[in-house]
Amino acid sequence: TTLAVQEAIYQRDFAEATGVGVPDKPTKVYNDNTGSLALTKNPVLHTRTKHIGVKQHFMRDIVNKKIVDVR
Repeated sequence: TTLAVQEAIYQRDFAEATGVGVPDKPTKVYNDNTGSLALTKNPVLHTRTKHIGVKQHFMRDIVNKKIVDVR
């Protein structure tokens, strides 16, 4: 999911750089990993999720800024 979010950000930046324009709505990224989706929506930190903390913080920050909408 993190790679898909990074790609969505890249695509938005590319569209802006080429003059196409940035959409006014968040880019939708569809995800079939319920665990990743739950961690993106709910910032609960467990001992099993410590190793993915940086990636989840990045995704949560992007979602909170309404750049990407993870579904």
